[in-house]
Amino acid sequence: MKDLNFSFLALILLLALNSCNQSNKLEDKTGLLNKEQSLNKELTVESLAKDTLNQQQSFMNSDSLEFLKTLNGKYSFKVNLFENKSLSKRLQRLLGDKYTVITEDCIVAMPIEIQNDIFVCEGCQEHNCDGTNFIIIYNFSTNILQVGIKENYVNKGYSEDGESSPRLDQWGSFNLMRLSEK
Repeated sequence: MKDLNFSFLALILLLALNSCNQSNKLEDKTGLLNKEQSLNKELTVESLAKDTLNQQQSFMNSDSLEFLKTLNGKYSFKVNLFENKSLSKRLQRLLGDKYTVITEDCIVAMPIEIQNDIFVCEGCQEHNCDGTNFIIIYNFSTNILQVGIKENYVNKGYSEDGESSPRLDQWGSFNLMRLSEK
């Protein structure tokens, strides 16, 4: 009978130790799973940050103006529009010394619009929108860049192909109409 009690007690002790060991293994597995999930999240965040940085670098260095299609509803100053080398180069070539009017003088911006394959960015001088403002128009299908600048109440249009467009004419007419109201 003593042997039976001793065997029974040994069996209970063995089961208890085995149970604790199983619990530790479960905790170890849970801990490893949590660590793996945490690492995966870190890798995902790091990958997203690298992807975003790569997109920004390609945006800044791209020769194409196709990136403009992604800017609908955004503000030029928030997306650092004029830091894109291709756009800046084309604007500088088109405008010469008037480039600073749109990049430095006109700090108030309207949301960028893209309609019917046409990019439109407008801005004006703070507290002087009637007197000094601009419009940038880019036609994706013709690859033509146009700019209208109204500086000190005088409108002037610039176009890579030397032609005007309905949108540039609309901007000019609106500015002339506002001028005649004064």
